[in-house]
Amino acid sequence: MKIESDITLKEGRIVIATDILLNGDSTQNKIALQRDRNILLLRHITGEQQATINHSPEGKPYCSLFKSISISHSGNYTALMMSNHPACGVDLQIYKERTTQGMDYFMSEKEIAEVDDNDLMRNVHLYWCAKETAIKFFSVSGIDFKNKIYIHPFRSEQNGILQATVFHAQQHELMISYRKTENYALCFA
Repeated sequence: MKIESDITLKEGRIVIATDILLNGDSTQNKIALQRDRNILLLRHITGEQQATINHSPEGKPYCSLFKSISISHSGNYTALMMSNHPACGVDLQIYKERTTQGMDYFMSEKEIAEVDDNDLMRNVHLYWCAKETAIKFFSVSGIDFKNKIYIHPFRSEQNGILQATVFHAQQHELMISYRKTENYALCFA
């Protein structure tokens, strides 16, 4: 396992790892493999060899060591956010051209008109990551990404903060931090 990044936050920590190898990787189904990798990463960074990650009936992960956790996978990357705040969300996406080509699937016409065209591919990935982060933070599944989560215009930098408005039962506002690297976009709240 290679720790790609270890980000200390006011309320917690985000660790991004690559190349988490397990015995039997090739025979396990993808979900079981990801869950095993999540536990291996959690144990590695906490030093608690009995630590485990459970899931609510809705699929939200939880761990007795923290008030909240959030997990994301993309390619061979795993991002694990641990927080002492009651809610958190993290999403990581490696850059893929097909995400940019499919932006009209998850971005409203208004967002598409507002997106910073400089570095379009990375900025579109930030929209996707921000929307995934909001869903995880508010624990809302099955929400319409395109019409129920709005990412306000932002000045694209390597690191920054953007604002999301989520329309689910009631309107929620969320400030989401982001980072763009050479290989992936990362959002967290």
